Amino acid sequence: MTEKKLSGLKIFGTDGIRARFGEFPLDNESIIKLGLAIGQWAQEKYVTNNNQTLNILIGHDTRISCDSIKQGLAAGLLTHNAIIRDAQVIPTPAIVKFINNKCDYFNFGIIITASHNPYQDNGIKIVDSKIGKLDKSDEDKITEFFYSNTINSRYLKLKDSIKNSGNTQQEHDTKCKCSCENISPIRPELIKGPNDQYKILETLQEEYVKTITRYFKKDLLKNIKIALDCANGATYKVAPEIFKQLGAEILLISHTPDGKNINQDCGSTHPENLQKFMLNNSCDIGFAFDGDGDRIAAISKNGQTKDGDDILCILSQHPEYKKQTAIVGTIMSNYGLEIYLNKYNKELIRANVGDKNVCKEMVNKNLLVGGEPSGHIVLRDYLSCGDGIFAALKIIESIKHADNWDLNTFERTPQITINIKVKEKKDLNEPKFKEIILKYKNKLNNGRLIVRYSGTENLLRIMTESNDENLARDICNNLSKELAQELNN
Repeated sequence: MTEKKLSGLKIFGTDGIRARFGEFPLDNESIIKLGLAIGQWAQEKYVTNNNQTLNILIGHDTRISCDSIKQGLAAGLLTHNAIIRDAQVIPTPAIVKFINNKCDYFNFGIIITASHNPYQDNGIKIVDSKIGKLDKSDEDKITEFFYSNTINSRYLKLKDSIKNSGNTQQEHDTKCKCSCENISPIRPELIKGPNDQYKILETLQEEYVKTITRYFKKDLLKNIKIALDCANGATYKVAPEIFKQLGAEILLISHTPDGKNINQDCGSTHPENLQKFMLNNSCDIGFAFDGDGDRIAAISKNGQTKDGDDILCILSQHPEYKKQTAIVGTIMSNYGLEIYLNKYNKELIRANVGDKNVCKEMVNKNLLVGGEPSGHIVLRDYLSCGDGIFAALKIIESIKHADNWDLNTFERTPQITINIKVKEKKDLNEPKFKEIILKYKNKLNNGRLIVRYSGTENLLRIMTESNDENLARDICNNLSKELAQELNN
């Protein structure tokens, strides 16, 4: 692989591909090129003889742009000897679980989602049937194929057909009436070859519900009043059904997607509406999911929000996980969690940010529990990625066992986080940036300072942590101002 072929704009972030719809690499031409590149990568990885067919499972969240992206990817994928099965609107973990369960049939899965981002963004996650989310070598290979491909006359008709659905988000919005109940499949004119090359898979939501409920007692949630915030996203049908089947009295908010309201002032990144709703309705517990269902925030009956660190603390006392000698968090995990785990002779292992990095560390250390403060909770005896619904049910098992309905966890070390919008992600290893960061790090004494770019957005994240909250706040504020000025010049 030559450096030249990877010298274009970066495609993959910490969790697949993500961008504003209509902009690189989610403009129409790039989407087709991605379909071609993913197909080339898959042919090389999975096909051992010329007669072998690629079997691909596709699903997506409720964003209005999902259909256009699905069409573009199919235009490229179906130039190869491939069969696509479309699960339509479905949580990310459902695709991952189904890929794992049917690894003898599906080679890989594609999830079209931008997770917790606003509807204007979208993304592509690729899941291998054997290893789960792709490693860097797979991403590099797809990137190499992407930059070596050109769209010639063979694709002009397909490109024009896709363009008619709106190249930019604004054009798309004016041409579509938002109704996620009727997100359409790929148009017939985009399908080449036999009719069975592309089919709707209508049963996956039902199978996902059955799969999760099998893990729990049928009356687990009996006499429990639970509020669910579905973020107007991919869990809006399956989450209520699962909780209902397990006996809960459920109250719902943000469960009517229209294609543009996904994550809008709701879900795991905006739990304040669920907090108010719970207090007004005297709920026992509440859960907020994100747009594709792989993150979770928990709300106590007193209206307190519990993030991924709190959830790891609660799950560390679950009967099934109590004997685990360590739990995997990330560099962003609160030091207070580490102190809490040490009291129980458990270690907190810190991975880099990203649930696939957490899972990789879990596999290396043969551990079952890991997660991120953002709410990705990985329970490896179930799945190799976060599943918000499954994690919620495990939380309830744990708090019922400990009678911990107040969701008491650990004493937090003061932690301040500031996000800075940046035009471009300049190299923080440049001497001038390193000098600025080191200057403030030395002022923090025994505290922690993390400076990193978001893998999914044009943001620089700064986190300071210290027993002296005022010191942590001052350093975070001053460092953010100085870096913002330098980065956006």
